[in-house]
Order: sequence, then structure tokens, then C-alpha cells
Amino acid sequence: MLPSHQLIYYWLSYTKSIAHDLSELSLPLDSPLFRRGQALLPVPRLTKWLGPNSETLVSPHERLKPPPGNGSVYIIQGRYTYKHYLQDNTDDKNWGCAYRSLQTLISWLMWQGEVRGQRLPSIIDIQTSLTRTGDKPKSFIGSRQWIGSLETSSKFNELVPTHEKFQQLVTGLQHDLDYGVLEDLNQMLGHFAAKDIILDEFERDSEYVLEYIWEKLHSGHWKNVHDCWRIAYALVRVLRGLYILTYESAFITSSHVSLKSALKEFDYSLLLGYPILDAVATRLASATHELIEDIPSEPSNNKRPKHDNSADIPFVTLDAFDVDDRPICPLKRIDRPSLEKFLQLMAHGKPFILTGAIDFWPACLPSSDRRWSVESWRRRAGNRTVPIEIGSRYTDEMWGQELMTLNEFIDRYVDISAQVEKEENQQLGYLAQHQLFLQIPELGEDVFTPDYCLVTGKPECNEATVDSNVWFGPIGTVSPLHHDSDRANLLAQVRGYKYVILYTADQTSALYPHTDQMLCNTSQVDAEHPDLVKFPDFTQAKGFHGVLGPCEMLYIPPRCWHYIRALSTSFSVNFWWDVSQDFIPSWSMSH
Repeated sequence: MLPSHQLIYYWLSYTKSIAHDLSELSLPLDSPLFRRGQALLPVPRLTKWLGPNSETLVSPHERLKPPPGNGSVYIIQGRYTYKHYLQDNTDDKNWGCAYRSLQTLISWLMWQGEVRGQRLPSIIDIQTSLTRTGDKPKSFIGSRQWIGSLETSSKFNELVPTHEKFQQLVTGLQHDLDYGVLEDLNQMLGHFAAKDIILDEFERDSEYVLEYIWEKLHSGHWKNVHDCWRIAYALVRVLRGLYILTYESAFITSSHVSLKSALKEFDYSLLLGYPILDAVATRLASATHELIEDIPSEPSNNKRPKHDNSADIPFVTLDAFDVDDRPICPLKRIDRPSLEKFLQLMAHGKPFILTGAIDFWPACLPSSDRRWSVESWRRRAGNRTVPIEIGSRYTDEMWGQELMTLNEFIDRYVDISAQVEKEENQQLGYLAQHQLFLQIPELGEDVFTPDYCLVTGKPECNEATVDSNVWFGPIGTVSPLHHDSDRANLLAQVRGYKYVILYTADQTSALYPHTDQMLCNTSQVDAEHPDLVKFPDFTQAKGFHGVLGPCEMLYIPPRCWHYIRALSTSFSVNFWWDVSQDFIPSWSMSH
């Protein structure tokens, strides 16, 4: 009860229609429930009734009288912040109803501790979110257009598979997975459909089944693992990511933390799982990353150091490389050969550099906003998780792999000022031989498969199966001397420079391949700094060398040994394809 000097006096006169409405809402005619907390501006003395970071009442239904008669009352569990017209200094009469309902629903999740957002979304936030998803045009932001219940749930409907599709996927695994895992997956699907447990509980329960599947994935050689375990792993990761997005309302509350957590789940699904449900993880990951970039980040005192500009260093000549009088000659450079000319060059079985063939790629064009650079990759894929090779070269004992975001990789290994601060024994990091375009297809749109990959030497073959990998790393990364077996290879240098040394298959006897079966395609010799006492015949190996620059490609014939070292921060893409047996040379020794 307010003190007498703060009492508010009023005189009421109701029309018949208003009196009817008050009766329908069970509001008494003699003392309607006016509350100062529902005003446009907050009332400090009434903060005990206010919602989190809000001006409005909490759970006002608790103060309503039950309706007379034999009617039924349905009460929700948990508290909520009551949002309605004219709040937040916004005049939304006659069009803001659904916005306010959506705000109220989200507040219920926040009060239960199931959403970690810092504030309720404003009407502008909701309109911006619907614009990002393509549901509304940009002119919708700031307008007085109303929305309905379909818009409030449309953010994922086009991307998220139906419950039936999820269930069909699990049913298809029933003859391959352990019964206990099937039970866990079905239980997860039930919780996902009902949203009947909090996020922490869903993550905790799914962690158990993830650990079990992880053990299955790493029992024996990776290629021998049954696909059912990869499918199950991918499914669990996708469900975890979607549970975060829907339960945290991340697309509405603009939470970087929840968006990044969901994105990590989708990327793990792609990296360690099997593509499921029409590549749903790929589409979800791309959409989530785009939203992260659209949302203003929290201010930070930690400024990112300047990136490594050495990708733009001037051309390096071969005079800078000492080959100790070894029989190595410069690679020929061919400017944009025709397909017929390329076929003739392939028949010679020797490597060469192609110029002028890819400078039209968006990834290469200086005027394109899709030109590859450290900055553009940060913007377009910085929060994506990728596999990074740690170590100077894969033949080193300390070599390993680690999953991290591209931003973390750039900060730790690529940035030039970060390099200066490293300890002398700090290892190199390299995004190497990764099928990045399958994971992040929008980057794959910046390059094109060269028409030269159609040249197979097989008269009956009009097309070829082409596999591509991406290579991105700082100066000093090395691919030791090795061969790619029986496939032809085009290495496209998008940005930066690389030094290359190559030997054709007939030189194999002087290259000292490893005897270990796992490394039999790799030489024991450091091609740039050979130990000629340990490997004396290497001095007789006849080879080729050259510097591969931006917008150039290196043709590597089948079974051709090649060594590659980055002379700067470097972006490369390689293309492998099968060719006629006529183009595959014999080895010079049993290999």
C-alpha cells in the first residue's frame, strides 16, 4: 500500500464495450489494475517488479483474480517479462502485437536461465533478424509493418530438417549401431522436438554418447571406420548446434557466444562426421557465420596485430637459391596454352608453370571484394573451425594437428607481429591439404576448376573427377619432397610466392624414399639442404626448380616428386585428376 500522500485518485466512466472487455479479462470494474511499472519510463521504486534489463512487470497474471464460474485457468510455469504496446519509447499501436508477444516469449526463456542473451531484442532487432534471413526486404527495418507467428519461427524453418527426416536418419542406422546408442539418439530427438530440458542438460546428456562415438571413430584406421559412426557423430553435433540456437534464441538476442558455440558444433559435424540431410551442417554453418559477422561485436581492448603483408612482396628470382651445382634446370613458363597444347605438354611428362590462366578468378582480382587476403578470410570465415598442421613438416616427430578457428590460426601463426613475439622454438602452423570448399562452399565460389583438368588423354572420357585442396599459411611452411602417385596435379598460386623443386619418376632411385609404408611416397632427403654424406646419390638426381607467383599454376605430372616452400604468406589451391595410363611413367626402381 502506498502512503496517503502518494495515492492516485481517478474517476472511471466505462462504455458498454469496455466494460465487456474488462469482464472478459476478469478485471474488476471498481478497481482496475493500473500499474505505474507499465509506463513508458521506468519507476525506480518499483524495480522489484521489473524484469531483467526491462521496464515492465514480471508475471502480471499472478495478481489477477480467478474468473467467476466454472471456467478453467491454465497457468504457465516460470516467470516472464510482460511486453506490450508503447514500451521502449516506441509507438507501435495497432501493429506491434506479435513483436511484443515474441519479446515476452523470449523473456520467459531468459528468466528460466535457458538463454544467455544480455537483453531482450528490440523491435528493430527482430526486424533486422528477419531481413538477414531473407524473409523480409531491407526496407522492412524501421517500418511499422506487423508480423505474425510464422515470422517468429521462420528463422530456421528453411534450413532445419523436419523431425521426420531426423527420425528416418536414425531408423536407417538401427542395423549398424549399438542398441544403447540408438536409444540415446532417439532420446535426443525427443528432447530436441519437445525442447523439454534446459540447454546444459541437453549438452551434458549428449556428451556421453559423443564420447562413445568418438571412441568408435578412433578404433583402428580412420578409413576402415563404418560410415554409421560418422553419420551418428554428425547428427549429434547438428542437434547440439540447433539446440543452442533455438534455446538461446541466438538469432534474435544477438549473442556472439551462443552463435559461435553453435557454429563450432556444425563445423565439427563437417570435419569429423559424414554429410547428412542434404549437407544441412554446411548450410547452417554458413548462415550462422554470416550472422556473427553482421552483429556488432563487444568492444575489446585487445587489438588484433597487423597481418603479414609479405604476400605482396616483389617477385623473387631463381638467383637467390643455391643448388650446389646439382643438375637442376629452371621450369619452363607457358602463357595460357590451349587445351591441345596442354595435352602435348602433358605427353612430355615434365613439370612446367602456366601463366595468365587464372588471373580472372575473383580470388585473384585486385578489384574484387572476394580477392583472397588475410583480412577477407577473417571477415568471411574467421570463426570457422579448421584443421591446422603444427610443425615444420609432416615428417617431423613433433608434427601434429589441432582444430582451431581461422582467426585463432591467423593470430597465432600468420600475423607478422605475432611472429616477432614467438619464441625461437615455436613451431609453424599450416592449413594444409584441406578440402575447405566442401566445408565452406562460399570460398569455393571464388575459384574455378581449370579446363585443363578435362584433359585426361582418354578419348572416351569427356569429363574427369577432380579433387581440390586448399593451402594457407605463413612464410616458411614446407611440403617435403614427395609424390602424389598416379594422378595429375595443378597447383594454383592465388596469393603469395612459393619455391618449388621437382623430379620426375625416372629419378626415384636417387631420391631415397622412406621404407616405412606410411611414408613411402616421401623422400628422406631435404631437397633444399640435402645431407650428401648420408644421401650421396642425390647429387645425380636431375630436376627442375622455380618460383611460383600470384595467379600462376604449376603442372605436376603423375608420380612426379615435388618439394614446396612458402616464401611469403600464401594462398594456394591444387586440383588432382585421373589421366590415361599413357601419361603415367614407370618408376626407376621397385617403389
